[in-house]
Amino acid sequence: MDVLFVGPLSGYTSYPVVCKGILRALIDAGIRPIVADVTWDGSPNHTDPYLGTLDESKVVFLQHSAAADLVTQGIPPAEYNCKACFALNPSETMVSIKRNGVKIFGLFVGDVDEIPGSWLHIMSQCDAVLAPSTWCRDVMAASDVKTPLIVLNHGISPVFKPISDSALRSGDPKEVFVFLHMCSAVFCPERKGTPQFFEAVDRLIDEGFSISARVVFGMQTRVVKQMLGKLSTRVKEHTQIHFSPGAVPQDEVIRAYNGTHAVVFPSRAEGFGCIPLEVRACGIPVVQTLCTGHRDHLESSENPEHWGVAQIRHGALVPAWANYGRAPAVESVDVTSAMRQCIIQYDDLRRAALDRAEAVQTRWAWSETTKPLIELLKHVSL
Repeated sequence: MDVLFVGPLSGYTSYPVVCKGILRALIDAGIRPIVADVTWDGSPNHTDPYLGTLDESKVVFLQHSAAADLVTQGIPPAEYNCKACFALNPSETMVSIKRNGVKIFGLFVGDVDEIPGSWLHIMSQCDAVLAPSTWCRDVMAASDVKTPLIVLNHGISPVFKPISDSALRSGDPKEVFVFLHMCSAVFCPERKGTPQFFEAVDRLIDEGFSISARVVFGMQTRVVKQMLGKLSTRVKEHTQIHFSPGAVPQDEVIRAYNGTHAVVFPSRAEGFGCIPLEVRACGIPVVQTLCTGHRDHLESSENPEHWGVAQIRHGALVPAWANYGRAPAVESVDVTSAMRQCIIQYDDLRRAALDRAEAVQTRWAWSETTKPLIELLKHVSL
């Protein structure tokens, strides 16, 4: 069966990772995606770390003009008889494809505490609305969205797994403990808890812990420059800053995770929450909040510490982005406490993370998380 697929497959944000995961799962389920993505420079024979090598008989990439017609005008390609369309954050013009008898299933990704007004009308036109988390689904339901709501959690690519750390890590954690923090929200690093991370590093140094911090930013914006300019001298001396204006190559991401003792991700809000999930699949302890996109991945665990998670238990429980001032900030003292716990209990957390890495990969494989979508698409084709 052929299904229209609209979503970005390239770029720095988590969107391409999500789209590639869903695309791969559809192909493996025997569905042929007809892909409309004006940003994609690959081909059916293009080999991608997340996608593998794509067989041209199992996926079609529309030419840019046809992709643009579908995305901007809702005009489906005439040569394919598609009864359904999956789209990430579809526009109002995109959902007009329904006039051609095509059912549309939209994945709406947001981390706000209320649905933007512009979304409500679009959602009402979809045949089903896919939410990236239970929290987002509940927000949509509270906003009086009448369309059927279905949770489609972020999955994990099989490329994320533990690798030998003998050549990656910088020595015994009892000598120098290495923390990694990644911030793609370059215009609003507060949303990723980056200032609180730096404050926690300063506190731990003051307490006498021997630590090193590695921070990856998407690009060097004015906001980021101002924040870095305020760092204390000792934090700068213990921190390595890396800027990656484009998408960080997948192999580098995996080496970055496996090359650190713990990853710190104190977000106050997330749409997907992919980084902590990827880290856990690599068997690395993670310090994280219990916010939006993280909740589903953690709340199924009776005790997050048994999964190598040092949880920030306070703050970030009422996420907001559009209404930023209404949400409680993640407190640096809580981030410090969780990072301290990670240092002190490292052996136990690391062992727990390694022991459960395979379970994380299995439970949150894209083939598992996309089952609701695949069932919808196959039902339409009957």
